[in-house]
Amino acid sequence: MPKKGENIYKRKDGRWEGRYIKSRTESGKIIYGYVYARSYRETKEKQKAKIASYTSQILSNKNEHVFSNIASEWFESIKLHTKTSTQNKYYNMLTNYILPKYGDQPFDAITYDFIESHCKFLLESGGKKGNGLSPKTVSDVLTIIRNISKFAIRKGIYVANDANAVQIRQDIKPMRVLNKVEQSQLCEYILKNLKPVT
Repeated sequence: MPKKGENIYKRKDGRWEGRYIKSRTESGKIIYGYVYARSYRETKEKQKAKIASYTSQILSNKNEHVFSNIASEWFESIKLHTKTSTQNKYYNMLTNYILPKYGDQPFDAITYDFIESHCKFLLESGGKKGNGLSPKTVSDVLTIIRNISKFAIRKGIYVANDANAVQIRQDIKPMRVLNKVEQSQLCEYILKNLKPVT
């Protein structure tokens, strides 16, 4: 006999009907699928097979959509239009500062707090010596994370946070202005050392 919550019912035509979650819309709304059989047991077996297939599909998609896999695809996609030096910079940042923390995370788990906490760690304890990275370097790390997140969104992957809201404060050093004596000395030097343009 069917148990409560199994979603298996006997139809008026004598057949048994089993309902299962087939998929979801982009907004998360459930789309149901149905199996039919002459007996409850056969319907139950068909329903179990469909549920197992759906669960396997979800797990497979989650594994495909972990950060490291998408980061790898993104890196390959930029090779055609970036200089070798830029590629090396991105590769080193991915290897040293990003993938150790983000690598096995699915995009729906990478929240604002996750990103902010990681940036704080890099600023305070990042780098080979553990003395912290410069705000400029952490900003560069964030730029890569943003680019990978945008790449994931273009592929139709749900991204919990694209890192745009996370900002790194950079202290701008005041510019030193030459005083009048120094300005005069500089002008005098330039005038004495003028060279004709050839």
